[in-house]
Amino acid sequence: MASEDTLTPSDLTATEQDLALVDPEHPEKLSPEMERVTDYLARRYRVARAAVEPLIVAAQRAGHAAGVDPLLIVAVVGVESSFNPFAESPFGAQGLMQVVPRFHQDKIDGSLAEAPLLDPTENIRVGAQVLKEYIRRNGSLVAGLQQYGGAIDDPTEGYANKVIAEKQRLMIAMRQGAKVASAR
Repeated sequence: MASEDTLTPSDLTATEQDLALVDPEHPEKLSPEMERVTDYLARRYRVARAAVEPLIVAAQRAGHAAGVDPLLIVAVVGVESSFNPFAESPFGAQGLMQVVPRFHQDKIDGSLAEAPLLDPTENIRVGAQVLKEYIRRNGSLVAGLQQYGGAIDDPTEGYANKVIAEKQRLMIAMRQGAKVASAR
């Protein structure tokens, strides 16, 4: 590997093969690789592992249902809310993935409580759908991420770069263990 924080094309290919270890028939079970990601996230964001694990499971489920890489979902959660399920922006974005309710009522489960986007599982489910829609609508991962982050006109692609860097750290943690990735 080139360095601790970057991945070569061969590293990316190997990691994508590791992602296949998420069993679509049992997305509630974490593979050893996703267990390492969970350990890394608990350390990086100073959140109890027992609180992080169900979020990773929710990302696996939502990713499988929406056709979005669960690590990308988790990277967005890290960038958007630092794993605070009650985060709320001045713009009205709520929860782990900072979903703006007024723009995505069609995706929200109406049978849930008054503030459904503060439910971590629902927030991740809706956020994954929004992410998939934006990537499809904009034609690329970077452009989709830029729209997700409300930064579509940013020529530096700062938001997308943050999410992609976080995903790279997660991929390193998945492949090598939490200790290596958190040593940055």
